[in-house]
Amino acid sequence: MTKTIYNKNRKELAKKAVEIIKQEIEQTDGNIVLGIPGGRSIKDIFEELKQTDLPWERIQIRFVDERIVPNDHVDSNYRLAKESFLDEIDIPIKNIYPLNFKDNTKKALDNYNKSFNKFDIIILGVGEDGHIGALYPNHHSIKNTEDKYIAMNDSPKPPPNRITGTQKAFLTANLAIALFLGEAKQEAFNNYKNKNIIINDCPVKLIDKINEAYILTDIEE
Repeated sequence: MTKTIYNKNRKELAKKAVEIIKQEIEQTDGNIVLGIPGGRSIKDIFEELKQTDLPWERIQIRFVDERIVPNDHVDSNYRLAKESFLDEIDIPIKNIYPLNFKDNTKKALDNYNKSFNKFDIIILGVGEDGHIGALYPNHHSIKNTEDKYIAMNDSPKPPPNRITGTQKAFLTANLAIALFLGEAKQEAFNNYKNKNIIINDCPVKLIDKINEAYILTDIEE
């Protein structure tokens, strides 16, 4: 059952998120695949991860989605993570898996899919429409039945060119944390809680299928 944690203080929510992640890592043997998003909602968690003692030598960082831009581009999720915390932690370079668009989108996608097996933990920012990663309501992305990553050139949210993990890819995780932060997410939060609304209409609902899932929010119920 998905648990909801409310706190109007986003830094406290970030601390709770990292506490949950740390506990999961401590209970898991071997390597851990941590999927991270981009966007404004994740920055406090990145800051908290930077200050937390974690076994980075066995943590692999992957991106739940990415804009199809160079890795040093201002819109790059990889660049955000790199500047926010990856450059300041003791993690082996080989444990970080950015998408590489130096050649072309198809090659970047194929290479990422070859190296991807599953997630262990995923952090998901939630959009105003309930999207996660680049899985959008009533869009081919959320309906896609492939089991790894897909590319698109028609994202409803700009920029249009993106790569994202599919619904099946996200469902490989044992632990999911979804972030509903800010008043603009109120409608998405209401839709998530509405039992009459299905995953295709509110993609974040898929976390309810994951073994251990948490909603972290500063929106009062």
